[in-house]
Parts: sequence; structure tokens; C-alpha cells
Amino acid sequence: MGLITAILGAVVLTLIIAVLVLLTRVAAQGAQLRAVRASARRLAANDPHARPAALLQTYIAECEARIGALEAELHHARVILAALDDAVIVVGPTEEVQSVNDAALALFPTTLVTLRGRRVIEITGDYEIAALVRDCLQSRERQEARVELAGSGRIARAVAVPLDEAEGTCLLLARDVTEIQHLQTVRREFVANVSHELRTPLGGIRIYAETLLDGGLEVPGMAEDSLNKIIDRVDLLTQLVNELLDLSRLESGRVQPKLAPLDLAALATDAADRMEPQAERADVTLRVAVPPDVPPVIGDRQMLEGALVNLIHNAVKFTPGGGVITVGATAAAGGTVALWVRDTGIGITSEHLPRLFERFYKEDRARSGSGTGLGLAIVKHVALAHGGQVQVESEIGRGSLFTMTLPAAVRPDLQAAD
Repeated sequence: MGLITAILGAVVLTLIIAVLVLLTRVAAQGAQLRAVRASARRLAANDPHARPAALLQTYIAECEARIGALEAELHHARVILAALDDAVIVVGPTEEVQSVNDAALALFPTTLVTLRGRRVIEITGDYEIAALVRDCLQSRERQEARVELAGSGRIARAVAVPLDEAEGTCLLLARDVTEIQHLQTVRREFVANVSHELRTPLGGIRIYAETLLDGGLEVPGMAEDSLNKIIDRVDLLTQLVNELLDLSRLESGRVQPKLAPLDLAALATDAADRMEPQAERADVTLRVAVPPDVPPVIGDRQMLEGALVNLIHNAVKFTPGGGVITVGATAAAGGTVALWVRDTGIGITSEHLPRLFERFYKEDRARSGSGTGLGLAIVKHVALAHGGQVQVESEIGRGSLFTMTLPAAVRPDLQAAD
């Protein structure tokens, strides 16, 4: 991936330089032709002889045609520069800006009205980039750096290359790589988390298998206990693989919801019934609270019920005995419905809330708990697949509220289905 990115970057840089050279050549030739045309017109106007005048008129027409072709090339080159996602700034020998494209203005927002002639630092507002350009102008060698842009906190890959030796100009090319860096971080964390989640049950299976081989088969009750624990670990691995596949399909868009009008009271009741045995074992009361006037939603029953089950399962894990979990729905603003799960559990610290729906993300309190760390990520993508969103509110010691906001069924001719 890094090699491909480097190759593509080199190709883009070569293209930009070629376009800028074309712009310079076209502008110079256009200026020369306009001067020749003006001279030819003056001669034709002052020449008393018809034939030379006619020849000059022909030459003027040829100049006009050539100028038109050059202006078309100039337009195409400018369109190419304007369409680039990379910021392109041409800098003169004294660090003055000679031209910028739209992407540069997007990456380096400025309130300046006139940009031409300004120094690079005034446009970019970043001393590292200004130093990069200065080094390129002085050494006449390519300079490259990864820079955290001042003020915005975004990451940019900046390249400065000599453009015209005679004029001493320099080309600054900058690309916002914040999302790419984030994806690389997510990928590394994903590999580390998958390895961790696999290592724990696999290690347990090995321990129990070795116990059986070392004579555990002969000890009354030990064989059955070890085999049951092996089955538990295998079930956890199976759950992990299934959830990874489900999440992959949701993220890729390969799974489309099978939409139908859904009665939220029936949906919440069915999800609660599925989790009732687990709630009883945890000594937690599970309630359903869906008013009769809540409109139905258009959604995939299996996907939404699975998302609710994930939210209830999460609430049961972190609600102490004697606590209460409520599954409910209420009409919300903008023709939406809020489908929610509230618990009286231990709560979540505020610094963990923004990342709670990431794959494998677990708050420290959950490290010793059961689960794969994928449930909330699946809930998020189910909500997104239905054109909705998910959010969480929580306070330490007072519980949490997870809410999926979904579009309501607005067609009166659709009857809610159980």
C-alpha cells in the first residue's frame, strides 16, 4: 500500500509539473503571438499596397487561430489544476506566491483577498511548510515532510520541488492525509485487537486440552468441566467470526436492509424476551416501555432486533444486581423515532464516549468482561444502513442511555407489521 501511494504521488507530481510547464509555455507563446498580431495589424493599416496588406491579413488570421488554440490549451491546463485534490502553490525566488489552485485555498483557508505576491507563510499560516519551501529554493533540491497544520490539527504531506531553474521558482504540493493516517492507525489497532481476542480463547482451549491429556480424563467431573469450558471458548470464537463477517458486510454495503413497516412495541418486546434469561441470571429487571402512539419505522426486522439485543446485552453486562434496564421508543423531531435502551448501571466515563462505537473498542472496565467488542460497532452500522444514527449518554454511577434515531414510516397506507 505504501509503495502504491508513493507511485501515485510521483505520477501526480509529474502531471502537475507538466501542466505548469504547459501553462508557462502557452502563456509565453500567447504573449508573443499577440505582439506579432498587433505589429501585423499596424503594418496592414499603413501599407498602401494591396498585396502585402492581404498577406499581412492572412498572417494575422493565422496568428488568431494559433492564439485560439493556445488559449484552449491554457483553459484545459487550468481545469486540470482546478480539479486536483492536491493543493498546488507556485512560489517565486523570494518566497512570494505566484499562483494557487482551489484545493490550496481549501487546505489553507485565508481571509486575504489578494494572494499573488504574498509570502508563503501568509497563505499557509504554517512555519514548517514555509521552511520546507525556503530549503527547496536555497538548495534547488526536492524537500518533503509530514506536517501537522497549525490551528486545524490536520496532517498534510507536503512536497517542495524546484520548478524553473532560470526563474528560481518552486512548486509546493500538499495533500491532506489525516484520514489516511487515521485508517492506518485503525488497521494497526484492528490487527492487534483481533490477535488479542483470538489469543485468549485459544489459550484457554489449549490449557483445558492439556489438562485432559495430563490425566484429567481420569478425575471424576474434571473431563466434563474441561470439555464444557472448551465448548464455551469455541462458542466465543464462533461469535467473533460471525460478528466480524456481519460487520464487514455492513461496512461494505453488501447487505441491504429488507425494509418493511415495523411495530416498535413488538420489536422491543421480542428483543427483551430473547435477553430475559440472561437478565434473570444477572438479577436485573428488564422492562419494555413503548407508548401506543409511537409511529412505526420502515426497517429490517432481523437487523434492528439484533441491534437491540446487542444494546440490551451490553446493558446487562454493566448493570449490577438489582438494577433496571428499560427498552423503549419515543417519537422524535424531524419525522424520526428514537429507539433506546436505558440502564441503571455503572456508567461510562466521558473520555470513552466518542470512541465507544469503534470496532473492538472497550473501556477499561470491560477488559475482563465477556464479549467481542464488536456489538456496538454493529449497532452503529445497522443504524446507518437505515438512514439513522446512534448516540450514547452516560454518567458514572447513574447508568447509560443508548439511542438509535431512525426515520419514521410516513406513509399512512402502510400498516405496522408484527
